[in-house]
Amino acid sequence: MFMLTWSVSGMAILLTGLFGAYSMFASSLWDDPMDPIAITTEAVAAKRWPVLRVLHEEGQGGWQFYDDAEPLQWLVAVLKQRLLVLDPSLESIKDLPVGWEAVRESPSAKWSRNNVAQ
Repeated sequence: MFMLTWSVSGMAILLTGLFGAYSMFASSLWDDPMDPIAITTEAVAAKRWPVLRVLHEEGQGGWQFYDDAEPLQWLVAVLKQRLLVLDPSLESIKDLPVGWEAVRESPSAKWSRNNVAQ
């Protein structure tokens, strides 16, 4: 059995599975096999809305993908690789540093990067 618990603040993720509980805050690399999960909206995961904002925070589950629809609700955890299948343009922001965001106005627009950690 696999269970995922995510705090609303995005500060902690606890994965429970075959090897017991594992909590991790160290890695920020996109391809880290110990951090395969991203947070997004249900509308993005179902491909009803495009990703227009990506936020990269510290820790497990720190990659967050939003459609910028208001109000923000129905957050879900998905595999980062699944998001690349849904939107191949996300490949260009896989190197987004912790504390930064990438935004665009439409799916056809280029990504703009901003340091939000200041």
